[in-house]
Amino acid sequence: MNSSSNKVISLLKDFFYALISNGLTFVISAVMALLLPKFLSVEDFGFYQLYIFYMTYASIFAFGWPDGIYLRIGGKSIDNIDNRTYGTQFYLFTIFEVFVYIILVVFAGLLESDLNKLIVLKLCCISGFIFCVRLFLNYILQGTGNIKKYSFVIIIEKLIFIVLSILLILFKFCTYYYILFADIIAKIISLVIAITYCKKFALVIPKSWKSIKKEIFENIFSGSQLTIATFASILIVGVAKFAVQNRWSITVFSKVSFAFSISNMLMQFVGAVSIALFPALRRIEKKQLSNIYSTFRSILMIAVLGMLNFYWIGAIILCRWLPEYIDSLRYAIILIPICVYESKMSMVVNTYYKTLRLEQWLMKINFLSMCLSLIMTVISAYYFNSIILAVVSIFLALAIRCIIGEIVLSRKIDIYVIKHIILELVVCCSFILGNWFFGVKGEIIYFAMYVMYILLTKDEAKKCISFIASKVMR
Repeated sequence: MNSSSNKVISLLKDFFYALISNGLTFVISAVMALLLPKFLSVEDFGFYQLYIFYMTYASIFAFGWPDGIYLRIGGKSIDNIDNRTYGTQFYLFTIFEVFVYIILVVFAGLLESDLNKLIVLKLCCISGFIFCVRLFLNYILQGTGNIKKYSFVIIIEKLIFIVLSILLILFKFCTYYYILFADIIAKIISLVIAITYCKKFALVIPKSWKSIKKEIFENIFSGSQLTIATFASILIVGVAKFAVQNRWSITVFSKVSFAFSISNMLMQFVGAVSIALFPALRRIEKKQLSNIYSTFRSILMIAVLGMLNFYWIGAIILCRWLPEYIDSLRYAIILIPICVYESKMSMVVNTYYKTLRLEQWLMKINFLSMCLSLIMTVISAYYFNSIILAVVSIFLALAIRCIIGEIVLSRKIDIYVIKHIILELVVCCSFILGNWFFGVKGEIIYFAMYVMYILLTKDEAKKCISFIASKVMR
C-alpha cells in the first residue's frame, strides 16, 4: 500500500471517529435543546438563549492568538513542538485574558441597566474567560491531530452540563441563572482535563518575554485574519439575532432562538467533522486535494439534504412536546436549510481555506456577507417590521456566502461546482416553499426534488461509494 493510500485511509478513520464522537455530543445537545424549553419558562429560556448568543463572541476576545498557533502547527505532531515556547504563551495568554474579561465586566455594569441581562452578561464574562483559556489548549490538540483527546474534553463538558441540568430540574431549581452556573462548572472541569492532556507545556517553567515576543506577534498576526473572518461570520447571523432581541420581546427572541437551535443541532453533528479534516489535509499533497474535496462534498450533501426529509416527523413530535414553541417551527422551515450551507462551509470550504492558507479570501467573503446581512436585516426588521423577512435574510446571507466561497475555492483547486451549486439551491428552495405553502404535503414535493438530485448526481454518488469501499476494504 503506497503512502498516498495510507494518508487517505488515515483521513477516513479520523473522519468516522469524529463523526461517532461528535454524534454523542449531538445527542447530548439535542436532549438539552428539548429539555430546557420544556421546564424553563419561555422568558427564562430566552435569557438562556441570550447567554448562548453572547457566548458565540467569546473567541473574538482571544484576538487571534490561539488561531495563529492552530494555523502554524497544523499537521505537526504534539511531540515535535517546543513545550516551553507554547507553555510560556499559555501563561501569558491566560494573564492577558484575565485583564480582558475584567474590563468587559466593568463595561457590562456601566452599559446594561436591565438586571437579568446584566446577570447574563457577567456570567458570560466568567464563562468566556474559561472558554478562551481552554480554546488555546484545544487548538493545539486539534492542530496536532489529537482528535480523540479534543473530543473527550468537549464530550465531558456536555455530559457534566446535562447531568447538572437534569439534577436542577429534578430538584425544582429550574431558572436560567442556575442553568448558566451549571454550564460554567462544566467548562471549568473540562478545562482541568484539557490542562492534564497538555501538561507537557501547560506546566513548564516559562521563558523570558524577550525570547518569546516575536513568536507571539507572529501567531497573533497569523491568526488575526482568521479571527476577523470568524467575527464577520458570526455577525452574519448575529446582526439579525441582535435585531430580533432589540426590536421584539425576549419571548419572540426565545422562539426564534429555539428554531436556530434545531438547525444548529444538525450543523454541530455534521460540521464538527472539520476538526478531523484540517490536520489530515495539511499532510496531503496539494494535487490530491481536489479529488478529496469532491468526495467529501458529495458525501456531505447527500447526507445533509437527506436529513431534511425527516423535518415533519420531528415537527410533529416537537408540537406535542413543546406546544408553546409552535411558532418556532415556522421559522425553522426557513432556518433548517441553513445547515446545508453552514455544514458545507464549516466542514469543507473553511477547512480548505485554512489548509491552503487563504485566510484573506475567507475574511473578504465573510465581511461581504456580513454587510449584506446587515443591509437586509435593517430593511426587514426596521423598515418592514417583519420578523419573517429578518429570518429569510439570514438564510440568504449564509447561502450567498457559501456559494461565493465555493466558487472562489473551485478556481484555486481546479474543480467544477456550478452544476451542484444550482441543484442544491433549487432543492433547498423547494424545501422552504413546499413546506411553507403546503404544510405536510410539501414533504412530498421535497422528497421528489431530493430523488431528482440523487439521479442527477448519481455518477458522483457512485464514485463516493466505490472510493470509500475500496479504501475501507483494502
